This record gives sequence, structure tokens and C-alpha cells, in this order.
Amino acid sequence: MDSPAPVSSASAAGSFISPDSPTPASSALPLQLLPTYEPVCLSLPCSSPSSVQVDHMSLFPPTSGTAQVGGYDIVSEMEGVRSSLGLCPQHDVLFDELSVAEHIIFFSKLKGMSSDKVKEEVKHMVEKLKLEDKVDAMAKTLSGGMKRKLSVGIALCAGSHVVFFDEPTSGMDPGARRLIWDLLQEERSGRTILLTTHFMEEADLLGDRIAIMANGVIQCCGSSLFLKKKYGTGYRLIIVKDKDCNVGAITNVIQSHISDAELDQNVGAELSYVLPNADVSKFEALFLQIEKQKNKLKISSFGASQTTMDEVFVRFVDSVSNMLE
Repeated sequence: MDSPAPVSSASAAGSFISPDSPTPASSALPLQLLPTYEPVCLSLPCSSPSSVQVDHMSLFPPTSGTAQVGGYDIVSEMEGVRSSLGLCPQHDVLFDELSVAEHIIFFSKLKGMSSDKVKEEVKHMVEKLKLEDKVDAMAKTLSGGMKRKLSVGIALCAGSHVVFFDEPTSGMDPGARRLIWDLLQEERSGRTILLTTHFMEEADLLGDRIAIMANGVIQCCGSSLFLKKKYGTGYRLIIVKDKDCNVGAITNVIQSHISDAELDQNVGAELSYVLPNADVSKFEALFLQIEKQKNKLKISSFGASQTTMDEVFVRFVDSVSNMLE
């Protein structure tokens, strides 16, 4: 497979404006996606990352500006763009009377795959998607999760260099969602992938870079670690209490090592403390003391974790809401 050229967008903008919402769906996005690279777009309810894909697919022409996909201009060279492009839209676009195998054959040939290679491609994709027992089943007989799997397979088939996924795991059960995550990680080599999602765990796992959109504009963009450092609250210390646990004594021990530590939650048998990033070097001594005094402090168990993408997103939503007020 030849190395794909980057996706680049210096000024593409799409304005799907209604009288109730005069805000453009996407505005002059500076975007460059590299080979073997998987960025993820998250969005606030007031934004539309799907419009980024619509613009770059040229399903509707951009209101202004342009972009390049695989070295081809989305305004004047769409035939070249589509020759190496795969798309999994938010809503399944399938033919009721075609089987799973026929869908993969049809779309593989549309992308230029030769007939002698299509049979092997069908075998490869149905194995990856765990749809072997449905290979001859018509699309209208598939469950919603199976239809999403087939849509993902259509986007990836025939070795598409540039692939757009718009909420690919929506409507899937946890097991099927995990299968798709594993598949995307296996198939990312040699491809440039843009994925939009509302699942924070999905973004954290799959994204090389994560962009958050609001009001049609990318508000921030960076790796998961970067966003957690910038918008996260630090680390979270979770303590499971025994009977007659003295919360004040535990708080005093923690704050004797980390003065800025805060008690975040005291619910049921669980305590939660927020520990600042700046005090990571003090964690070892703190944990050693807690371990030595577990019985005295009436602690059953404890553990620490980094800020999750869910917490980052909630804090970011709050900051954007404050700016808009």
C-alpha cells in the first residue's frame, strides 16, 4: 500500500444555518492529518464535528475555503479524493436487499479493487468483524449493532488510505464496541483516520490527538495526556472505609504530605481526594504512610488514578459555558 498524503485544511468552513441557530457548523478549521494517524473530534451539544466530515467528503460544498485529501482539492478534484476515501456515516447507509458479502464486494469495486482480490477482501473483513455466520444475510435482517459493524467494514475495505468515522460505535453493546476499537487499532497502519465520538473512553483509547469543538470552532487540541494536564484536576485518591473510620484523621494524614489535597466526595464506604499534579513526587511517602496505618485509620483499601477524559470534558464544558455567558 502506498503511503497516503496528509489531509490538510487551512480554511474550509461549513455553515448549515437555521433561523433558530445562526452559528456556523464549522468555521475555518486549521487541520492537518498525517499517515498512520488517528485524531478524534469531541463536541459540545452546540457544535457539529460531523460537518467537518461533510465538508471534506464534499457531500455539500464548503461555504468558504478549501481542503486537500490525499493531495486532491475537495472543491475541484472530488473524483481523486473519493478514490482513496472510506466513510462510516453516523447513520447506516445500506441496501436492504444486499447481503453482507455483496456490500463489501460492491464498495470494494467502487474503490477500484480488482475482481480477483475482492473474494479475499470479503473473507478478511467478515472475519475481522465477526460476521462469518451473517456473510450471506441481507442487510435488512441484521441487528443495529451488526449494521454498524458492516458500515465500519465498508469504510475500511479495499485499503482506503483516508477514513472518516462519524460515531462508529453508537448503538453498540460494550462487547461489539470493544471489537471495533481493537479492529481500528489493527487497521490503522498506513491509514489516516478521523473519528468523531461522544464516548470519552473511546477518544482516550483511540486518539493520537483529541480535538474538542464548540460553536463550530476547535477550542483545544492535543494528546490525551496534554488535555488531562491542562484541564484535569490532578490525581484522584480513592479510599474504601472500614466501620468506624475517622475521615478527619485520614484527611490530616493526607494533608500533612500534600497541603493542597482536597476531600472531593464522602459517599457510602468510599472517600475521594483530589491530589494536584504538582505534588506527584510526594505520593510515595503518602502511600507508604497510609499502608502502614491502614488498621489504625480503619481503611479497607486505597488506590490512585489519573483524571479521566470524562472529567476533562466536563471541566472544559464548564469553562466554555462561562465564556459564552
